[in-house]
Amino acid sequence: MGYWGGKAAWAFSIPETNDTGLEALSGNLYSLLGRVDDSLFHAQGRAYQLLHWQDTHRYCGRCGSPTSVIEGGRAVACDDCSMRVYPRISPCVIVLVSKG
Repeated sequence: MGYWGGKAAWAFSIPETNDTGLEALSGNLYSLLGRVDDSLFHAQGRAYQLLHWQDTHRYCGRCGSPTSVIEGGRAVACDDCSMRVYPRISPCVIVLVSKG
């Protein structure tokens, strides 16, 4: 999904039973605010968005066939018609306008 702390970072879901042997914090993203440093919180936000996008794009919108994750998780491709789908990027700008 990118880099965090100068090292490659990967996002994956851990089942609630967490029998993976990995140490992990559980809870929704909002519950982690203030419990982890800001750079990790932002990385977790990006990971959540990418995992949610992959989960909701398991099938091709053109032909309905299953898709496969490609390009290190930054795209999915249809196994039959080869259509590629990338996550939608919706940038946002927040501005404060004050008088004086």
